[in-house]
Amino acid sequence: MRLKIVYVNDKPIGKAATWAQANALLAIKGVHFTETPKRVEGPQGFYLQGPLVEEPNGDESAGGKKTDQGVA
Repeated sequence: MRLKIVYVNDKPIGKAATWAQANALLAIKGVHFTETPKRVEGPQGFYLQGPLVEEPNGDESAGGKKTDQGVA
């Protein structure tokens, strides 16, 4: 399967081939929505839009600064 970019509120957070992988990526990155997000799949990516749960440290970057090895 072809990998697509996963976007959360227009910010890329990684790549996935299926919605199941996109959801797993959200969990790995610690991205949580306050309500069910709007979800759209396009030819180039998976797009999720919705309000995010604010992190206790104030980081609202949708996991954009986290890496698989920790925080960059």
